[in-house]
Amino acid sequence: MERMSLRTLVAYYLNKYGIKPSKRFDQYFLVNDDVLEKVLDALKLNNNDVVLEVGAGPGIITSIIARRVKKVVAIEKDIRMVSILRKECPGNVEVIMADARKITFPDANKFFSDIPYSLSLPLTLKLLRTNFELGAIICQKEFANKLMAKPNTEQYSRISVIAQYYADISVIADLYKSDFFPEPPIHSKALLFKRARDKNNAFERFVTELFRHRRKKVEGVGKRPEQLSVEEFIHLFEVRA
Repeated sequence: MERMSLRTLVAYYLNKYGIKPSKRFDQYFLVNDDVLEKVLDALKLNNNDVVLEVGAGPGIITSIIARRVKKVVAIEKDIRMVSILRKECPGNVEVIMADARKITFPDANKFFSDIPYSLSLPLTLKLLRTNFELGAIICQKEFANKLMAKPNTEQYSRISVIAQYYADISVIADLYKSDFFPEPPIHSKALLFKRARDKNNAFERFVTELFRHRRKKVEGVGKRPEQLSVEEFIHLFEVRA
């Protein structure tokens, strides 16, 4: 039997439990079914996967993912949403009520997050530092562009270098305000991350230090940090390590 649409399911659960989305928690729920299928297809889900979901909301997408994988670990901060998750999700979903910034993420080989806009930077970096194979996030368009930015562009920064060091990044889909309920004030993108390298705190510190002086030419290179490619950052780090 074909499931109800995301828009119908979101309306149903919010009405059933008498909940209004919280602006404080940046709660904008995906209601575009085509985009969700593109995300799940990109993640290549199978019944051996353990998926970490950060910001699970009412658990609609959580339950859809859970039917395709071995286990989902769903992290949610809002106690109202946690109550729905624990009542409505299947048995292979472990629900953790916590601020995702403040806990150690459990082991998972894939991740998904419809990421709260105000927490895009810390949560994305934390996810990229995990031992993942594939991951997907939905985030604001401007932040997505920063993650994928190239040298000699205004958006290129330390987060661009660090994100592209940890993963090969590609766009799954562009999203519009109407793809969410309620509608957010900005447009979004869905991104796919394919793991490239393990966590490296020393490399992150190296990149951060160079970008503190982004207009100053790097010694021995003749370029400013904003002009260096990710591969050049890696080479410099390895030479100076």
